[in-house]
Amino acid sequence: LHRALSFWTRLHGVLSLELAGHFAGMGFDPALLFAAELDDLRAH
Repeated sequence: LHRALSFWTRLHGVLSLELAGHFAGMGFDPALLFAAELDDLRAH
């Protein structure tokens, strides 16, 4: 249950911020952040 909730909240958070445009102008690729989050979740 903990793993599922961690997965959901982290990925939902990144996606929500991207869709709301909060990453615009920050100078990085949100796809790389999403991929890093997935990699980190897979490692645990």
